[in-house]
Amino acid sequence: MRLHSPVPTGSRTFEEKLNIGGRVLPPGCMVQLNIWALHHMEKYWGSDHWEFKPERFAPENIDKITFYQFVLFSAGNR
Repeated sequence: MRLHSPVPTGSRTFEEKLNIGGRVLPPGCMVQLNIWALHHMEKYWGSDHWEFKPERFAPENIDKITFYQFVLFSAGNR
C-alpha cells in the first residue's frame, strides 16, 4: 500500500496560525499533503524506494518507520 496508496493526498485546515520555516500560515489555511510523494521519497525509504520489500514492515523493522513517513489513510488529529 506504500507503493500504490489508496489515498494519494490529504489536507488539513489549521485552527491556529502555523509557523513553518519562517513563513506564517494564518488560521483557516488549508495545507495539502502529497502522500504519494512522501511514500516514494528516497530520503526515507532508501535507494530501493521503488521496490516492493515487505520486510520493511517486519516486526524487527517497524520501529524504524516514523509516524509521518508512512501515512496509509492519513495521520494526526481529525
